Amino acid sequence: MGCEAAARPSGCAEFDRLENLYGWLIKDRADLGDGIWVGRGVRPVTAFSDEQQVAINDLVDPSWWYQVRNSLLIRYLHRYGLSGAMWDVGSGTGIVSQALRDSGFQVVALGPAVGGAVSAAARGLPSVASTLEDLRLPARSISAIGLFDVIEHLGEPEALVAECCRVLAPSGQLYVTVPAHAWLWSQADTLAQHQRRYTRQSLRTLLENSGFEIEDCSYRLASLVAPLAVARSIPWRLGYRPESTASQKQLGYSSTLLTRCLTGLESLVGGTSPIGTSLFACAAPRSAAT
Repeated sequence: MGCEAAARPSGCAEFDRLENLYGWLIKDRADLGDGIWVGRGVRPVTAFSDEQQVAINDLVDPSWWYQVRNSLLIRYLHRYGLSGAMWDVGSGTGIVSQALRDSGFQVVALGPAVGGAVSAAARGLPSVASTLEDLRLPARSISAIGLFDVIEHLGEPEALVAECCRVLAPSGQLYVTVPAHAWLWSQADTLAQHQRRYTRQSLRTLLENSGFEIEDCSYRLASLVAPLAVARSIPWRLGYRPESTASQKQLGYSSTLLTRCLTGLESLVGGTSPIGTSLFACAAPRSAAT
């Protein structure tokens, strides 16, 4: 079997599929312990330590931001379609993976931090602490990959995006979300160890240069541009540098009314705005899209 009973919080059908079709075994690439698979070799450097992952995990469940973003993301996936399992690469604590799983999608949570993988496993998700590259998945074997607020943390994201292209099946899709517009940079980006914020053109260029054909690349959360600029970006440009606890408080703030209002507004805009605080993209390997 491709996965063992102790590692089946919600099933490992995807690992079984890869074993049956390609002879790929998760146990050849990672060791099982405490409900998660931990990749072998040197542990990679991540944007957040295990301790920070645990702290973030305590904030995200009631957070208005994650509730809104996840709601929009689920609608986006339904719009462009998803067959087979989604590999949530850079899954962190599993907050997005859990939302997708609860909406009926099959998900594998994959991230380089053990602390994040433990949190994802606690949410009942098949969880692997590794990089995508280190798993050495078979070429053209995966149905879908999600890079949800991941590549902005990487100094050179090209290698990861190219690996996504290599392992995606001809009919597979890559879904990406990133923070948008350099002029919205703030202390929150610095504290989150972002390397950049993207424009539609810069994200399209990265994906196309890595072998993808763009199906959609559009701004989201246009309703947050003005509040973010006033509350974060303008103060940052004026020299204000708040402590990390200020950003954590904003991240962890819970408001059902705010969540409903923002979700409703974004549903009306539908990705047609020329600006937004986030970019969503859907892309397919070029050989499949041409």
